[in-house]
Amino acid sequence: MNTKLVLEFAKEAGIVAQSETSLHPNQLKFAELIIRECASMADMADPFEESVFILENFDLDVLKSNELDEAWFQAIK
Repeated sequence: MNTKLVLEFAKEAGIVAQSETSLHPNQLKFAELIIRECASMADMADPFEESVFILENFDLDVLKSNELDEAWFQAIK
């Protein structure tokens, strides 16, 4: 995950990080869930393109998103 970007957002929101360079694993999981939900919503607008862009922007593995269509997984194999 792009922790630098997430840390910037956390700092802006007033969230206390473990250190200057890391967040608590629960904080990272929370951020990941929000990002994946946004990617899922983007799929509804234009399947795959926006969600892949969102996930890649945050350095999240696209293949772990359980919201993506199974046919798409088969297409990229």
